[in-house]
Amino acid sequence: MAESSRERLTSAEHDERRDVAAARRDRVDAALVKLGLDAKHLGTMRPFFDEHGALTQIPMQRTKRLVLLDLLAQRFLPGQLYSERRVNLMLGQFNSDWAALRRYLVDEDFLDRRDGFYWRTGGTFDIGDETKEHKDAADSRTSRRRQTEAVMSPNESASPEEINRWRALPKVELHLHLDTSVSFAVARRLEAGLTHAQYLEEFQAPPRVGSLSEFLRRALRQVGLLQTEEALQLLTADVIGQLAVDGHVYAELRFAPLLHTEGDLTAERVVEIVIDAAARAGAEHSVDIGLILCTLRHFDADQSMTTVRLVELFHQRGVNIAFDLAGDEIAFPIDAHLAAFSYAREQGLPFTVHAGESGGPENVREVLDLLNPTRIGHGVRSIEEPALVERLAEASVHLEICPSCNVQTEIVAAYAEHPIDELVRRGVRLGISTDQRTVTPITLSAEYAKLHTAFGWTMAEFGRRNLDALDASFAPASVKARLRPLIEAAYR
Repeated sequence: MAESSRERLTSAEHDERRDVAAARRDRVDAALVKLGLDAKHLGTMRPFFDEHGALTQIPMQRTKRLVLLDLLAQRFLPGQLYSERRVNLMLGQFNSDWAALRRYLVDEDFLDRRDGFYWRTGGTFDIGDETKEHKDAADSRTSRRRQTEAVMSPNESASPEEINRWRALPKVELHLHLDTSVSFAVARRLEAGLTHAQYLEEFQAPPRVGSLSEFLRRALRQVGLLQTEEALQLLTADVIGQLAVDGHVYAELRFAPLLHTEGDLTAERVVEIVIDAAARAGAEHSVDIGLILCTLRHFDADQSMTTVRLVELFHQRGVNIAFDLAGDEIAFPIDAHLAAFSYAREQGLPFTVHAGESGGPENVREVLDLLNPTRIGHGVRSIEEPALVERLAEASVHLEICPSCNVQTEIVAAYAEHPIDELVRRGVRLGISTDQRTVTPITLSAEYAKLHTAFGWTMAEFGRRNLDALDASFAPASVKARLRPLIEAAYR
């Protein structure tokens, strides 16, 4: 009997230990997923972490170590400079041997170092299967890095030091598409198993796309993820957090609410979600936010009227909100949207309109003649008609210029050939924007650094561009009055 009892006890202990081990494994896996590790690597990396997500040892096998370094490198934002002390603190959260981790990150080309500062290289990469040869991984990483660097600086290299210098200055951005600014962190939350390599391929456009339609295809990939309340909340909070880091004091975020109704959300609910999320994130980060609702060129007249009536609904509730027309201006004429713009004018609703991006100067003339806007999104091809440029200057029409995006879509051949400097010298009012932060991987601080390098713009010039943008913004007068002295003081 005693032996039988011991056998039963041993069996019970075995079951208990198995359950404890399984519970620990689940906690470790949960911690690793929270850190951003791809699910396919959980089994590989589980032995090297505890249940709190702390690194207990550094893998010796090279492929496993590369998986670890890829995970660590994701903590570092592109374009951000980090002091050695800051790097040590960040890596110390994973393991007390932070010096070894830092050395590995630099040696394996995940971090670059210069003059005592560190920054992330052109992007992490998908390690793939553990059996993948290092050469394949290295080639993949090098290719991705060069692609990103080509977008960020075709011939107008903006060093991390330069970008960081501009980041400290207050900025106004009027042309930023919210729904094409999905970061990798947000995308991974919304699509389990998405790798960084897939993200770079499917969400970011290549350095030269050659057509706006190819550019817009990446946009639709992002919109597909943004069909739930959680997705829209995550996106809005994440983008505004990025803007705060980039030095924004005011930004207008635009999106097409009708594109986010493929699930259970109505267009009105989509707008409510973004308004609420923007209010919370804006207050948290001290960034004033306005919203712009876009109809699209391929929409019909009813869809445009639905969109402008949403602007009216929330404008009447005191929301800083406006109307816009975006999309492929070559393939789709403006006719279907004239009634919506007429309605906007009748109701006193603010609006802007995309023109002169993929389409030529005739598109800019068309919107001036038919819509009489105070602002135009892009408008860069106005430079092709001197009389049109003069008309824009005389009418004080504000152009929302996005230089890097224009280079990427091959509207201009090279950054140094962008007409923005010529437009300024000919008296056109304009501001600087990024267009979006994902399809074109650029920050406004990086854009400033590139403009300074290409055209030698002074602090005073950047100050004028920000004041022009503030004046042209749809912000309440009280916000403009509060921000103007802040900008004037910063750019003296």
